[in-house]
Amino acid sequence: MKKIILLMSITCFLAFSGCNRDKEDERIGVIVGKNWKLTAATEDGEDVYLEYYPACERDNIGKYFSDGTYQEDEGPTKCSPNDDQIFQTLKWKFNGDKLVLSEEGFSIEFTIVTLTRSTLKYQTRIDGSDYIFTFTAQ
Repeated sequence: MKKIILLMSITCFLAFSGCNRDKEDERIGVIVGKNWKLTAATEDGEDVYLEYYPACERDNIGKYFSDGTYQEDEGPTKCSPNDDQIFQTLKWKFNGDKLVLSEEGFSIEFTIVTLTRSTLKYQTRIDGSDYIFTFTAQ
């Protein structure tokens, strides 16, 4: 009887581990290889998109790569003509329901609210304020 219970426990564990891996693989397939553009931002429920992001930043494009790197491109309009086209490269990964962006000495976790083939929406808390960012696949 103990062997059957142990076998069932191992089978359930492996089944759920496989499901989680499949879910993560699916999320990777959704986020990788697209151009993501920030289309909305709120702070504590208030729309701050136009206030916090000038036009030269609203056309920026973020891209997640399968090797775990993330790049942000200035898009067609640079804030300064001397700025590099690719101005930010970070590492990214999923950690449960979180998307983690990091570079040496810095890391921030975003709780994923929505992740579909056309929308990435996540939230975080910074200095006592709740921020929600919405990106649209281009």
